[in-house]
Amino acid sequence: MLAVDTNAWRSLRRANPAARRPAPGFSDVLVTIRVTNRTKTAGIPFVDGALDAVGPSRERYTSLTDSCGTIPGDVSSISPVPAGKTVTVHACWQVWTLDVRSLVMYFAPYGSGRTTYFALHRSAGRG
Repeated sequence: MLAVDTNAWRSLRRANPAARRPAPGFSDVLVTIRVTNRTKTAGIPFVDGALDAVGPSRERYTSLTDSCGTIPGDVSSISPVPAGKTVTVHACWQVWTLDVRSLVMYFAPYGSGRTTYFALHRSAGRG
C-alpha cells in the first residue's frame, strides 16, 4: 500500500470532471496500491476476487455499489501484468464519514480461499 486519501473528491474531480460528488455524510476514499506479479506468467491482480472495504458500522463498501466512478489506474481496469513486474493501481469507495478513520480494505477470493485484510493508515486528506 502506498497511500490513502480519505478526502479524495478534489483530486478525483481534477482527473475526471464528470466524477460525482459524494452524498452528504460520505467521503471519497482513494487507496493507491503497488502490486508485484510474483508468478512465472502474466496475470491480472485481484481478478479472482473482490477488493472491498468495511468500516466500524459493518457497512461493506464494494466497487460495484460504492464506487467513486471512473478513476485513472482503477484496479478493475488494468491489463495483465508481466511476470516479475510491478504496477501501481487505485481503488476508491464512497464511504460513510463515520467509517473513514477505521476503514479496512480486504481481498476476498471468489469461491474458497482466505480473505486478506489491510489496515488503511491515512497519509493524505482530512477525512
